[in-house]
Amino acid sequence: MKILFVTNDYFDLINSRVPFASYLESRHQIKMSLVLISNQENTHCLVFPKTLNGLKKLARYMKGENHTILIVRGVELSIILLPILVFYSSIKRIIYITGLGKLWGNKLTISNTIFRSVYGIYIYLLNLRGTNFWVQNEDDLAELRLKTIGDIVNGSGVKIQKSLLVRDLRTQILYAGRITYEKGFSHLLTLARSLPDHWKLVVCGELDTNISKKDLDVFMKLSAGNKIEYMGFVNDMGEMFERCSFAFYPTSYREGTPRFVLEAMSNGLIPVIPYVPGCKKISDEGKSVNMSNNDWLEKLLNLDDETYVKWAGYNHSLIEKVYSQEVVYNEKYRLLCSY
Repeated sequence: MKILFVTNDYFDLINSRVPFASYLESRHQIKMSLVLISNQENTHCLVFPKTLNGLKKLARYMKGENHTILIVRGVELSIILLPILVFYSSIKRIIYITGLGKLWGNKLTISNTIFRSVYGIYIYLLNLRGTNFWVQNEDDLAELRLKTIGDIVNGSGVKIQKSLLVRDLRTQILYAGRITYEKGFSHLLTLARSLPDHWKLVVCGELDTNISKKDLDVFMKLSAGNKIEYMGFVNDMGEMFERCSFAFYPTSYREGTPRFVLEAMSNGLIPVIPYVPGCKKISDEGKSVNMSNNDWLEKLLNLDDETYVKWAGYNHSLIEKVYSQEVVYNEKYRLLCSY
């Protein structure tokens, strides 16, 4: 078994794929080569530019290495690579890891309309090459019509905090991720405006360039007024998790299972999430504040210490049993051996 993993997401590579590659090599003596499709240099793996010339170089690399299993993250990247994959006979099995994202959103955009229209042909071509999908919730499995070639994998594996530090309920709320309209930027502004004086919203991540100047000015004004503490990109979230008691993730974007929310739960934070695919699974299985309820903000602000400690303990146990690296990595290895 010789595996090649291809992704276009640096954060995903560092936090999810590098640890899984280490697990395969140390526990099962299996080599998983890592490739990043990006225009930025990286020391953790091979990098091919996101250009036609870059894809040609990737094709030549694949031809020389004779990998037997290819794992690709993301529907968009799988479509880009499809012409290359048709011609490489050394690849016996292709695995796509995907949350449906933009190409299968709730709104009918040009991109997802085109994707839905050609999806039958796309699946047919992939089936000719021996293909499986790893998805992270029942909604994606059903909508992609993958019952025969789809497997549910519970996230990418979270490093579990073995001993949960029980602490007092704190009046700081944490958001971490890409700061975009799809990920809930407008909700960040609304929440910050609604918080009582002793509450604060801590925001980690890079501001999207598509945010309007008007909204960006509001964000900076709230930051100057201490309603929002903007941290920018944070490489190590440990200190942020220790400071806060709630993990706010108001996404309208289709998720698999949001890594930030799972890591926050492992560290004792209570998730505040909408009832949408991906987050819905976490809401059903764990203890959270459901943003689909009209009284969600009141419930968040009035959560008492006893309930907070009970919920934090319950969620920590859920992460350890279902979403931890040990559990998820073992399941992925089992699936790899079964194909």
